[in-house]
Amino acid sequence: MLKCPNCGSKIPFYKPWLLTTNSSHITCSSCGKKLYANRKINYRIGLIGSISGIIIMVSFKFKFDLWTWMIIILWFLCCLLASTVFTRFELKK
Repeated sequence: MLKCPNCGSKIPFYKPWLLTTNSSHITCSSCGKKLYANRKINYRIGLIGSISGIIIMVSFKFKFDLWTWMIIILWFLCCLLASTVFTRFELKK
C-alpha cells in the first residue's frame, strides 16, 4: 500500500494512474502536501512495459485473435499493477 512520506497516511491505489507529464504530482488528502513520484522508478516501469508490449506485438505478428487480445489485456493490467506497487512518492525539496 502506498503511504504519504510526510504523514504516513494511506494513498488510494489508483492515484499513480493519474500521474501525467503535465500533472506530475498528487495532493495528500490528510496533510495537504504535494507528493511527487520518483521519476527513475516510473521511467523503468514505462521502459519495461513498452519493451514487453513490443515483444508481444511482434511475436503475434499483429494477428488479433482472441488469445492475442487476452494477452494484451493481461499485459495492460500488469502495467497498471506495476505502477501501483512500485511507484514511490517523495516531497520536493
